[in-house]
Order: sequence, then structure tokens, then C-alpha cells
Amino acid sequence: MAEEGYLTLVPSSGAFIAGPQNKLKGVSLFFQSRAQQKGSFGNRLLRGIVQELRRADILTQTFYLEQGEKLDIDPAFFPVLWETPQLLEAITTRRQYCLLLNERPKPGISSTFVDSITIDDFSGGVTAAELFLQKGTIHDPVIIAGPDRDLRSIARVQGFLSLFPDASVFKADSWYFEPGYIQASVLFLNPVDAVFCCNDRLASAVVSYIYDHTKKHVPIIGFDDAPISEQMNIATIAIPWDDFINLSVDIIKGRLSNTLNSTIHYVLVTRPIHRGNLISYHMP
Repeated sequence: MAEEGYLTLVPSSGAFIAGPQNKLKGVSLFFQSRAQQKGSFGNRLLRGIVQELRRADILTQTFYLEQGEKLDIDPAFFPVLWETPQLLEAITTRRQYCLLLNERPKPGISSTFVDSITIDDFSGGVTAAELFLQKGTIHDPVIIAGPDRDLRSIARVQGFLSLFPDASVFKADSWYFEPGYIQASVLFLNPVDAVFCCNDRLASAVVSYIYDHTKKHVPIIGFDDAPISEQMNIATIAIPWDDFINLSVDIIKGRLSNTLNSTIHYVLVTRPIHRGNLISYHMP
């Protein structure tokens, strides 16, 4: 009966008499307003997804939300969310399918309506620590973390501390250059073996501070593989951007065509990229 359209099967709920069939027209992309910042994680992710959706002739509309802002959702568009927790709660409360980016859904019934793609940030932090251990001369590295409550930063720091439990942690107020430069001025008041930065903009700030003030050879590793890391020749822990974008588009296409039943949860693993003379070792 479900195959013939008489019943609708809802995961973890049951079978219901089918109502009017509302075919989805396209995709609504709801991103936290920080995604408007050129070169940011959200901006890069959004641009990549929109580009691929347009190539596939899929209608898209983009909304930038401030923290805590709520918005009416057009049910004719499949919602894709990045750092909009209030909107996520509203969507899952009414049991509508959505795609959650760079975050895992809460366990339970709501997760049966939320597809997700996220990064294994803890493993990325471990990888950065392993690279310093391979160097053999680093014993007291320091960490420049992102904002205090940011889950990505917390996981990256915890991963690094699992191998360097005594590493000092300096917390920047945001992910951007200026707070990183301020933290660099503090951490270099004492001798520094090496620096792990929880994203590439913070790493670029540390490199700039070294060039401006210390002129020392200090191994530095960033995170994300943002364009700035390549421009400044900074070693980094790279997010698999192409996989992230392509998997997002595949899930969207599946929901638009009603070919997906169970929700999908992907966790992507990072990889190290070696650049420049700030990191002097080489992987085999």
C-alpha cells in the first residue's frame, strides 16, 4: 500500500494514510551569518554546494541567520543547515527531513529525520600531535584554540591533548586573524617548541607574529586547508572539501527524488598537508 501511495511510512513512528503529495521544488540553505565572511569555513562550504547544485539545475535559495534568529520554512524546499540550532530544533520537532552540516544530530527519534555530514575533529587533533611527535625534538607544544564553546575547537584540542596532555592552551575569541595575533603575543613571552592552531587563520596570525617580532624557526600546524594556508605555505590538517561538498549534493539529490529512506550520517577523516620550512620533516 505504501508503494502504491496509499500509506506513508515514517521511521520510528508508524504507517499513516497518505496526504497530498507535495513535491519538493528545490533547496533552502540556512547558514549562520558568519558564512558571509570570505575565506571562512561556512563560506567555502556554502559556495561549493551552491555551485554544484546549480550545475545540476537544482533551484536554491540562501538565508543567512544571526545567532538565535528564527525563520519561517517553506515546506516545498529541502532545508540544509549550518550552525542554526534553533532552526534545527523547529524542523525536527515537526519531523521534517533536513541535512545538517558539520554537526551530528542528537541521538533518538530526531536523528531519524536528520541526514548529517561532519568532520572527525578529534582525529584531526591527534594527527597534528602525531606529526609533532615524529619530529622527535618537540616536547612542549602549545595550542591556540578557537572560541571557548565551539565544539570543533574543543574536539581538536582534546585530540591533541590525548598525546600531549601537558600542552598549554591559549583560547582566541574567534576563528579570525586578530585574536590569533593577540594570543601569539602572549604565548611567545615564553620559549615555544611548536604551535598547533585549531584553524588556518589562527595559524596565519602566528606566522605573521613570528615574522614581525621573533624571526625564530617554530614548527606550526593549522587546520582546515583554507586558501590562506597555501598562500602562506603553512602545514595543515586538511578537511576533505571535495568529498564534503559532493556527499552533501548526493544526499540533497536523494531527498529531492525521494530515493532515500533511512537517514545517512557521514563522518569524514582529515589528512595532513606538509608545506614550507615551518615544518621540516617529510612523511614517507
